[in-house]
Amino acid sequence: LQYLYRLFPGFCLGNGLLNLTVRSSVKTFGGGIIKINSAYSWSVIGSDLLYLYAGGVIYFILAIAIDSLLNNPKMLEVITWIKSPTFGRTSADPQVEMTSQDRISLGRRSS
Repeated sequence: LQYLYRLFPGFCLGNGLLNLTVRSSVKTFGGGIIKINSAYSWSVIGSDLLYLYAGGVIYFILAIAIDSLLNNPKMLEVITWIKSPTFGRTSADPQVEMTSQDRISLGRRSS
């Protein structure tokens, strides 16, 4: 179950801090009887650091992908299967729909 919990960054942080505290207590009260590993060894906080780093990279890529999908109107239409209200919207004013060349030629004809 611990491997499932490692998907959550809060667990990795808490578990790493707990392991550092236990290591410090063993170092203080162990008195050389118990072999003390480095703080960054795999059994102390090495595995938690690796999961935090990998999770950070994966969650960052996932956040960028979701943001880019939701801000792309065509992809949003594909994802939600609902037409976006901006597609196919026409203006009530015909001059807004004209190109600049059409407006220039219309101005020349009216003067």
